[in-house]
Amino acid sequence: MTMAGTQSVTARLAPFVGLLVVLGLADSVTASFLVLYFTSGLGLSSIETGVATSASTLSGIALTLLAGRIVDRRVSRVPLVVALLIAAAGFIALAAASGFVPVLLGVLLAGASAVGFPQVFALERASATSPGSGMATGALRAGWSLAWALGPLAASVIVAAVGYRWLFIVGGILLGVGALVTVGLRLRRPSAAQNPDARPAVGGAASGASIRRPGTRLTIAAVAVFHLAMFVGSFALPLLLTGPAHADPVWVGVTFGVCAAVEVPAAFLGSRLIRNRGTSWILVACSLLFTLYFVVLAATPSIGVIVAAQLLRGVALAVTGVAGIEALRELMAPRVAAAAAAFANALAVGSLLAGIGAGTAVQLTGPRVTTAVAGGLTVVAAALLVGAARRRRRAAAPDAEVDVAAGECPSFARADGIPRLPSAVASRRPPP
Repeated sequence: MTMAGTQSVTARLAPFVGLLVVLGLADSVTASFLVLYFTSGLGLSSIETGVATSASTLSGIALTLLAGRIVDRRVSRVPLVVALLIAAAGFIALAAASGFVPVLLGVLLAGASAVGFPQVFALERASATSPGSGMATGALRAGWSLAWALGPLAASVIVAAVGYRWLFIVGGILLGVGALVTVGLRLRRPSAAQNPDARPAVGGAASGASIRRPGTRLTIAAVAVFHLAMFVGSFALPLLLTGPAHADPVWVGVTFGVCAAVEVPAAFLGSRLIRNRGTSWILVACSLLFTLYFVVLAATPSIGVIVAAQLLRGVALAVTGVAGIEALRELMAPRVAAAAAAFANALAVGSLLAGIGAGTAVQLTGPRVTTAVAGGLTVVAAALLVGAARRRRRAAAPDAEVDVAAGECPSFARADGIPRLPSAVASRRPPP
């Protein structure tokens, strides 16, 4: 890409990255102390807290799916603006809540904030003037990671200065700012010739076909299991630090901050790897890298090792965030919004399952064994990804055999090893 081309892409991406930073700050500022606010600030029981957080997750999943369907039919900023305003109202309601029923209402509204992450990705891709190469995904993922590196620190300052309730007032204000930024976005509508990813998927046949492509469901399941491992490990990590590692609680914030800082450059690394290697085996490698992280923590739970191991965790999370979205976009094309929603909802399902099982696992087995269990889950994710890649290759194999029989050289295999037929070759297939 030329210097002028790079500057043009950077200028186009800047508003989307800025919007994602704002939404990431709103998410990280409120999520960092959500459980403590419910239990310590409002006096909710553990069961009530679990119900409230699960209700928020389920609300987010439903609204994300709905917004994805709308944007895949017609590229529009309206679903995102409406979702952000609903979520802002939910945060303000949480700031004023005084019991379980008001909290439940607040979290159901606040769950709409989950629409933000996949919708920004979808709007950027749908308005791009060339097919995605991973660069935009890497930049957006880096913006989200930057917000999560800064948000928890800002939340700590706010809690120390004015208390928990102001976290949600600040979060609501940030979402309102995000809605204004979204209104001001310039959404181009390129033709299919400029960007095949931007074609609308209108009608039942088009909208349903992509989910039936070989390996799609296995890939979505793998993303969910990968993030289930992430959330289980995140639940056990503070207990691992303050328990077997005998660390001061301040190291919990330091550890998560180090990981988020690593994710920023790692996201750009992920976009470069995608351009050179494809997505399938990068996702497998990230799952196994995450396995190594959990093995190290379970085997040697000391402060120095845990903090240093965040390099592994940050790279695995950031590169999976980039490659996972790109893989689903490819599998579910041209439904870019549905692909982003599928990734976000797979993450949400992982969070929901972890909320149900992580606490029980820690209580029954302790943080070290729970960390090892998280490592086992990453192996399962890797196996699912390998299975998805094999299904895609098997589905493509008959096409490749036809071209070899016709005298064509099958040198058009993609970098991830999955053949893709050029249209000129496909048009010369012999009749059945």
